[in-house]
Amino acid sequence: MNNKIRKKLNSSGKAQCEMCKESHFLEEHHIHGRNIADFDLPWNKCQICPNCHTDVHNGIKVIEGWYMGTSGLELIWHHYKDESVTGKDAKPHLQRKQK
Repeated sequence: MNNKIRKKLNSSGKAQCEMCKESHFLEEHHIHGRNIADFDLPWNKCQICPNCHTDVHNGIKVIEGWYMGTSGLELIWHHYKDESVTGKDAKPHLQRKQK
């Protein structure tokens, strides 16, 4: 889905978060941050709800990236203490303190 269509869908607040699949107004998240080459390309962006976005930035949820699934591209992620599905975690923007 291109950005023009995403913005139009998102303007209604009915677009689905690519992590929790709930309908929300969405925020754009750069999976591997903005300090890499080509940071603004589609493979480095996802549209997620404010709750998931906060969880990612606080290190509660970890995004692994986009992978081809049976129904097309899927955003792969896991909770902080769960094992990585792909072994290629994006580094959380804020590191949680380990207890």
